[in-house]
Amino acid sequence: LDAGDLLREADLAMYLAKERGRSRWELFDPDHAPRVAERLELETALWRAVDEDELVIHFQPEVSLDDGAVVGVEALVRWDRPAHGILFPDAFIPFAEESNLIVAIDRFVLRSACLQAAEWERRNGLGAGSLTVSVNLSPRFVNQPGLVDDVLAVLRETGVRPEMLQLEITERTALTDRERTGDTLRLLRERGIRVAVDDFGTGYSSLSYLRHFPIDVLKLDKSFVDGVGTLDGGAAIVEAVITMAHALGMRITAEGVERAEQAAALQSLGCDSAQGYHFARPLAPGALEELLGEGDGISGTVVPLTRGRKRGRCLLATTPVWALHRFAPRSRMPMPSGNARPAPTISGGCGSSSTKVIRRSVPSGPGPMPSAEIVIPMSA
Repeated sequence: LDAGDLLREADLAMYLAKERGRSRWELFDPDHAPRVAERLELETALWRAVDEDELVIHFQPEVSLDDGAVVGVEALVRWDRPAHGILFPDAFIPFAEESNLIVAIDRFVLRSACLQAAEWERRNGLGAGSLTVSVNLSPRFVNQPGLVDDVLAVLRETGVRPEMLQLEITERTALTDRERTGDTLRLLRERGIRVAVDDFGTGYSSLSYLRHFPIDVLKLDKSFVDGVGTLDGGAAIVEAVITMAHALGMRITAEGVERAEQAAALQSLGCDSAQGYHFARPLAPGALEELLGEGDGISGTVVPLTRGRKRGRCLLATTPVWALHRFAPRSRMPMPSGNARPAPTISGGCGSSSTKVIRRSVPSGPGPMPSAEIVIPMSA
């Protein structure tokens, strides 16, 4: 056994101790060596990913449930790992949170998101004048002594206005060190940066921190959204959370909205905005711009519609292109390219004999494209 082997086995024993809870010692165990060696390899590869720009940022739009406008985007990290393809956060973030790797990743995501926000604002892309860019912060990064200075330095470097940035923390982060976290959040708010609580409802049951922390937005966890429309009181719980948040001067964003019925129910309960696969998946910046169209908003919200004796469902969209995109996969209609205007009547939409596109005179954004309303019979 040479010195190199000895150090390697000591490293493997150290990682095993970390895995089992830290503040303990472990002997090197050859039976655990392959699994621990894999974790050591992952750490090395992840450090290299940070240094060599293998991490990429995708953005998921946040949509107003009032008018379908894109009011924000959430920055989500992906790892384009050589020979492995695109890896989602659950494949590497839990491991990164066990070390200072997560701080390096958080800094990368923050800077990358702000650079993209600055580019959108420069070109007025995605209606950037009122766009909010959300960035998730890990507990370890929030507890860094220089967090506020780090954030302000990124804003100065990129030229992003503070009110465009929203920082998201979890309930666990908020309650780990209340005094310290509260002071940090207040400093951020004083400089115009918004604060949101992510995955609300999955952490501590105590709600007292909501009165003491400077919070702008509660992001309702997907588990609550899944309960909307069920018979087990899911909608009542969501309505109570929305009412409480509004009473405290906060806005509510629903996460993980996957179906039109969920969006409609959330809208009726007074939820402010939503994000999820029903509207759009997380996309690279270019793909997001292509989907939405420069300066356009989106809506995938299907709501009940009664107009005289005519009953149906209504999908509000700020462009006919987006409206067709929402239903094209189901009706096999070709997507129009660019800003091509679809015909007023399209056959076979959403399983009905006809899907009528009614153009309105209200323009959406700076472009010439009007809003569109799609009416679908209840039997569809």
